[in-house]
Amino acid sequence: MNAIFANYQQHSLLDRGAFMNNCRLLDRWHHQFLQEQHKVHEIMDDIVIQLNAIRLRSTDNEWKEFVQICLSHPLSKVLQEDPFTDRAYKKPRGYAGDAVMMDLIYTGGGLIEQQFDHTLTPKGQEIMLYSLSRSSSKSVCARLNILVEILNQTITQKNNARVLAVASGHLREALFIKEKFNLEEFIALDQDPESLAVIAREINNINVNTTLGSIGDILKGKINLHDFDFIYATGLFDYLDEPTAILLTQCLFKKLKASGRLLIPNFVPHMEEIGYMEAFMNWWLIYRDQQDMQKIADALPQDQIESINLFIDTHQNILFLEIYKK
Repeated sequence: MNAIFANYQQHSLLDRGAFMNNCRLLDRWHHQFLQEQHKVHEIMDDIVIQLNAIRLRSTDNEWKEFVQICLSHPLSKVLQEDPFTDRAYKKPRGYAGDAVMMDLIYTGGGLIEQQFDHTLTPKGQEIMLYSLSRSSSKSVCARLNILVEILNQTITQKNNARVLAVASGHLREALFIKEKFNLEEFIALDQDPESLAVIAREINNINVNTTLGSIGDILKGKINLHDFDFIYATGLFDYLDEPTAILLTQCLFKKLKASGRLLIPNFVPHMEEIGYMEAFMNWWLIYRDQQDMQKIADALPQDQIESINLFIDTHQNILFLEIYKK
């Protein structure tokens, strides 16, 4: 801690006393992991709660500086024994929260051997199981269930239904589609060719057309896809600033048929795991509350909207903006 504190004395924006207390917490957690390996879940509970409290009482600059201290602390290496934390931090596909991480959440760690080139230690497994048991992970699974319900509803109610999944990932929700006969076309759009390859290889219960494309391609009009009954973007808006989110929503709304439905999920600002995600996974999302989501909806042509619905998942971490076109 002395080397870190020497750097703090020259550059830090943090209050000296608060800085020392926070560093002592990091040292304490590191020591506990080395000496009390049977208490992984209790230690992780303390880390998650304390980090979020530090984040909430810090300015943006103070918090970002403390995050750099966290990432350089020996505790970071211990936490990276968890393949979930490690993948978020290393970002092999360029960003945290990729489709492989979603698969890990959906299966409760069941795909670890197939998907991760990672030597799993007993401690790492316990940290992973802890992370996957948190309410944020439960909300991700709830989001999947909501998508499955709407997909089956859309395909049942619409003749020749057409569906577009934007930033589709591995499209695991398609595995649970029960009604197929009314489905005319299901398009999975993603900028990651690896994700699209998984869809082509593993989604066999329905016919899915994969399209390689980015958000920029949509905004520039390079994706010539229209007349959809249901469009959704799972996890995408968590990474978009407000101007981009508004522009993309306008573009997607234009691609709906009359009476079509657009669904936009977004994590909310009060999620308890945010501190840990930022401090040790270097995973930064853009969080939105009801007012933020309503602002996105308000930028659409109001005379073309049949109804707007805002709802949150049962675990209170993901807010959904649902828009019906006239």
